[in-house]
Amino acid sequence: MKLVHTCSSHSLLSILKSKRFVPKYDSPLAGDSGINCFIADRKYNTSQCFGGAGAFLYFDWQSTVTEVSIDAPFPLTPDVLHNQESWRAVIPRGTKSSLIKVVDFEIKDNELNFWDNIQIKYFKYKLKKNPMFINL
Repeated sequence: MKLVHTCSSHSLLSILKSKRFVPKYDSPLAGDSGINCFIADRKYNTSQCFGGAGAFLYFDWQSTVTEVSIDAPFPLTPDVLHNQESWRAVIPRGTKSSLIKVVDFEIKDNELNFWDNIQIKYFKYKLKKNPMFINL
């Protein structure tokens, strides 16, 4: 299943360089304590406010998916994609890195300098050969 995470081009580069996703809020009880994303080809409210925009990180999810309400209590069970239909899907913190497989990315609004763009091209080349697994 293809997942899409929206972020800024700077955040995208940081994730690719560190192989780590740092949630907006550190507490596992916080609603944004994991990776917020969308399941590709499903309808979501994409007009909502994002912490960053202009870049997209694509994941291949090969584990359990559960449908939950928007007001589902946190913390969410790790290693499960929690889909809050029409709002978002969440990969909760504590999920094994072997399940968080980055397969591609796209930049629409490039705010990066020349050297950062060289690194982006390198990561694009690497991802064509092998996926990247990131920690959460």
